[in-house]
Amino acid sequence: MTGTPSFFVEERRHTSSSPASSCGVEVKSQPRFSVSMLAGLRAIGELPRVVRRVLVYTGPRSLRTAEGIEVWPADTFAANVASGRLWP
Repeated sequence: MTGTPSFFVEERRHTSSSPASSCGVEVKSQPRFSVSMLAGLRAIGELPRVVRRVLVYTGPRSLRTAEGIEVWPADTFAANVASGRLWP
């Protein structure tokens, strides 16, 4: 379905070297970024242990909002996941 968002929260378990944490990722099929796309990630911003929120879209530009939500093109997201850099 075109335009249907995908949203997931990945959790990292507590280890001896890092505490438990969560990373929220929302994927949109739109090629243009709009602030209205951030509603879901804004909603989880106050949850405990959320260390990163990323909006993935099909546009070309990366940016970071004033609230700390990162906006990445799909290629940037794929590269970060492949190289193990999704977690800050």
